[in-house]
Amino acid sequence: MVKAQSPFRKLLVWSKVKGKRPREFELKDGSETIAKVRWQKWGGSLAFGECPLGNWSFKRTGFFSTQVTVRKTDSETDEAVFYPGMFGGGRIVFADGRNWEFKGTGFLVPDYRVIDTQGREVLNLKLKSFGSKGELQFGEAKPDERTCYLLAMLVWYASVLAKEDNDATAAIIATMCVVVLL
Repeated sequence: MVKAQSPFRKLLVWSKVKGKRPREFELKDGSETIAKVRWQKWGGSLAFGECPLGNWSFKRTGFFSTQVTVRKTDSETDEAVFYPGMFGGGRIVFADGRNWEFKGTGFLVPDYRVIDTQGREVLNLKLKSFGSKGELQFGEAKPDERTCYLLAMLVWYASVLAKEDNDATAAIIATMCVVVLL
């Protein structure tokens, strides 16, 4: 799985793994899988990310003040935390002090961007196929390769959770409208 040249110089594609768990996705560089994110079970928020430079767990915690913790799979220490914003977006903070802004743009099919502290775009994720696929592109301000993998998996994880939250909200609103009309 390890490549001689960094895969983060070109367009990468996230897609759902066919015939596997309902929530398993892979990041591809052409036909080669370079990272995966898979959920432990259908209804939970615990997921695991795998790549050539490490394996991490991603877990949403909290109710009113949610956050996503990122840990090495064999550790109880947070390596990074994603703090979602009130209306999308948020902040990604690493234990070593590095941090990035996470922005969501678009309405029906959002795009996500990670911006560094100098305002430069680190990565851009354009969702396709109603969120079941995504095109990932790193900008010139990309960090080291290990951090690139981690950010790529974290942003995908957050986009899947956001889509599921939006789908659930739409279902609740539609049900409420039907009840009101009856």
